Amino acid sequence: MRPQVSVLSGVLEQLVAAHKRLLAVCQQHTVALVNRDIARIHSTTQKIEVETAGIRALEASRQQLAADVARGLGLDTENITLSRLLPHLNPQEATRLQRSATQLGALMQALAETNERNHRLLEQSLQYLTKTVEWVADSLGQTQYGPQVKRVVGGYMIDVKA
Repeated sequence: MRPQVSVLSGVLEQLVAAHKRLLAVCQQHTVALVNRDIARIHSTTQKIEVETAGIRALEASRQQLAADVARGLGLDTENITLSRLLPHLNPQEATRLQRSATQLGALMQALAETNERNHRLLEQSLQYLTKTVEWVADSLGQTQYGPQVKRVVGGYMIDVKA
C-alpha cells in the first residue's frame, strides 16, 4: 500500500471512531432531553462540541490527504472524493478505503436521524416551557394585590381598588 493511501486510510478509520463517539454522545443527549436533565444536557452539549471540533480537524486532514493522493495519481485535486479516487487505486487500497467510507456513511446517517430526533425533542421542550411561562404570566396577571392596582380588562386600563 502506498504511504499516502495508508495515511488516508488511517485518517478515515479515525473519522469512523470519532463519529462513533459522537453518535454515542448524541444518544446520551437524547436521554438527557427526554428526562429534562439540565446538568446532563449541558455536559453532553460540551462533549458534542469537543467531538465535532475533532471531526472538523480530521476532515480537513482527510481532504488534504485525498488531494495529495489524487495529485500523485495525476488526477484533478479540486473537490476530490473517495469515489473518484477508488477506481485509480489497487484493489487492496480501494477495498480498505471503501470499507471505511461505508462505515462512515452509515454513522452519518445514524447521526442525522439522532440529530433530527433531538431537534424535535428540543422544539417540544421549548413549546412546553413557553406554555408554562404563559400560564405563570396569566396567573400573575389575574392575581394582583395592593391599594391601587391597574388591570387590563377588555383592552382598557382600569383602576381597581382593594
